[in-house]
Amino acid sequence: MSDARCRRSRGITSRVLAGLIFLMLTLAVLPPPILAHPPAEMKLAYNAAGQTLSATITHSVSTRESESHHVKKIELKRNGDLYLTEEYTSQPATTTFTYTYAVTAGDGDVLEVTAYCSLYGSKTERITIAVPSPSPVYTSPSPTIIVSTPSPSPVSTASPTVPQPSAAPAPTPGFDVLFALSGLLAAVYLLKRRQ
Repeated sequence: MSDARCRRSRGITSRVLAGLIFLMLTLAVLPPPILAHPPAEMKLAYNAAGQTLSATITHSVSTRESESHHVKKIELKRNGDLYLTEEYTSQPATTTFTYTYAVTAGDGDVLEVTAYCSLYGSKTERITIAVPSPSPVYTSPSPTIIVSTPSPSPVSTASPTVPQPSAAPAPTPGFDVLFALSGLLAAVYLLKRRQ
């Protein structure tokens, strides 16, 4: 092989190697997208007698990362209007936990809760409050006797979840992409070297 060809080949090799090192260092610095995920599940329950809303959230995190990866914010809307916002610096459990909020709501009100992950994504659920009307009071023909039946306790029902369209973020290149890229660069290098 001629001296000029050898120098050109070494130049290509050093650039490819520098590019691979830069790519690996860039991937090492980026936050791992696999660890970032929105809450997996959220169940809402409303207690009309106590005027409280309970949100049971499933968001799995490891103990060591609970300070950086957790449910950071809860937004509560009543009939589409923002009712309250709570921010958190950690979550009370590593998997499933419940937050309870004082919420004044009546029959037909729609409560919507959104839980935001500190790293990526959110989960939204809705519940429509349904309070049965009280039983009517009946009177017998005699004006002195009144028969009444106690009204049942209020019941709330959850409306089915309507999936929210969301634009999925472009995935960050993983190690499989890195290895495919390094294989491609190696093939290009070998082809150049043959010439």
